[in-house]
Amino acid sequence: MKKIFSFALIFVMISALFIYLPLYVSATPVLDVFTPIIFYDEISHSGFYIRPDAAPILIHNSGDSTANISSVTVSDTEAFEIGGSGSTVEAGDYIITWTVQPKAGLKAGTYTAAVTVTYDGGATAEAEVSFTVKLPAPVYWDGIEIVPPYKTVYTEGEILDLTGLEVYSTSGIIYGDGTSVSTGKSKISDTGYSVDLAGKPLTVDDKYFVVSVGGGFPMSRKFEITVNPKLEILSVTQNIDTYDEVKVELNRCYEDAAALIVAVYGGGKLLCVKSEALTSDYTIFVNINIPENADTIKAMIWKDLFAICPLCDAFSVSHIK
Repeated sequence: MKKIFSFALIFVMISALFIYLPLYVSATPVLDVFTPIIFYDEISHSGFYIRPDAAPILIHNSGDSTANISSVTVSDTEAFEIGGSGSTVEAGDYIITWTVQPKAGLKAGTYTAAVTVTYDGGATAEAEVSFTVKLPAPVYWDGIEIVPPYKTVYTEGEILDLTGLEVYSTSGIIYGDGTSVSTGKSKISDTGYSVDLAGKPLTVDDKYFVVSVGGGFPMSRKFEITVNPKLEILSVTQNIDTYDEVKVELNRCYEDAAALIVAVYGGGKLLCVKSEALTSDYTIFVNINIPENADTIKAMIWKDLFAICPLCDAFSVSHIK
């Protein structure tokens, strides 16, 4: 009897022990979201800023089973955009394959939005992302303002004419929003600036002249000019069919008013002369009576008939009639 009782007691104790053991274990994923710190950017005075690169979003699973991500969204789609991909996060692990990036063209201000990760049938995890666009600090500037001279077209060999040239020193402020104000303007005396081509005969290679102002902050401005080649008579020929027509060939067109003079000589004496208004052409025909005793034809170009100012060297040819 003693042995049977002892066995029964042990059985009951073991059975009672199994009643208090857990019957199952519940596993649940828990995601934590960490958004990047996006440093502020500054708008330039031209109104633009450099868009920051896309930055990774850290998604950490602090639960004890795999999380299945269905979407990653941002609440302010006008200021931010989500990129990247990644659908699972193992328990105790993390991913940084999703990104957030501020959009281009944002105006000055602070932009804040919620990044939401949705997973496992509707569970969500959120974090805040923020980005600030700042206006630049005001810029104080000094400069020069120039009223160009009246004359801008020259003939090779002429001297730069500075009549009408005026030079001013200026100052102002450009504010962060792009607006600007002038804070001062004063005329600089003729001795307060220099012109690089002043007093020098101009050449066809001179395309502009430079006005420079010295002082603590030297500044300069350049202005375009046109320097045409010196006018030349290339040839003077007589029309062998009519004899009373002379053809004069020039090296270039001449835009200003001028007179072409053709003179006929014989035995050293002037026999007749004819003038024609210079046209904007390379070739000019002049009808002139050429006597039988003529031996030389001479062509000249003058500024006009009253101010006898030759514009080029005269050209003579022996009469071939």
